[in-house]
Amino acid sequence: ATSGFTGKVPGALLKAWAKADTAVFVEAGTCEGESGPWVELRSGMRTVIGPMADTEFPQWRKLIPEDPPVQVALPRADLLKAATGDEITLTIDGDTLTVTSESDGVTTEQAIKLYQTVRNTYEGPFTVSIRSGYVADCLKQVTTGLVLLSGTAPDKPVVFQSVGEAQTHLIMPVRKAG
Repeated sequence: ATSGFTGKVPGALLKAWAKADTAVFVEAGTCEGESGPWVELRSGMRTVIGPMADTEFPQWRKLIPEDPPVQVALPRADLLKAATGDEITLTIDGDTLTVTSESDGVTTEQAIKLYQTVRNTYEGPFTVSIRSGYVADCLKQVTTGLVLLSGTAPDKPVVFQSVGEAQTHLIMPVRKAG
């Protein structure tokens, strides 16, 4: 649905994706001849379909803050082009987003001019490290030219939203040892 859905699935369905390093797309629906809701998990050429349990789902929307301290709009294509390598570090400072990509000991840095700063009450530069593949996968699904990037802290999820559409993508940060 355009507003999303919630549901619980058996753990066995999720085990197929436990070591996946790409995005997993999830869709809910029904199966012919079945009365209850079903869920489809898909990544690349692999698809797993199973029934959803008839239980109350945890309040996942609590992960998305209503008033994040940092929210900026930027060109989707620029961020998609900069999301290379295995891991990227996003640093918002002033009117610029600096994307630092790291892969196999090689570091590259690209600066992206922000289209607009919606909110920035964060003390100093906001920095978060995330997997570039997850960013690329979510940005390929966004059809608008601008994307909203929201964050609360370097160890909290980063939210990407399409501007003017109901697409929301939540990406967990990379945990650093230490």
